[in-house]
Amino acid sequence: AMAFSGHSKYEKDFDTYRALLDDYNRETDIQVALQKKAAVQESFDVLKSSEQERNLYIGALGGLWLFNIIDIAF
Repeated sequence: AMAFSGHSKYEKDFDTYRALLDDYNRETDIQVALQKKAAVQESFDVLKSSEQERNLYIGALGGLWLFNIIDIAF
């Protein structure tokens, strides 16, 4: 459940990042673009954090699965 939750959070953060990036890329006013760029950069940092958390959950789940396979085999 935690791995799925981590993946769901990553997908949500990715969608937010893409929406902000698309909005930034469409902007024609330089001052507004600079403000939007800061929001995109902050969103990217959140996305990277979510990605690391998701990967940690996946790694832990994989380790647990491997331990169970070894336990069953021996």
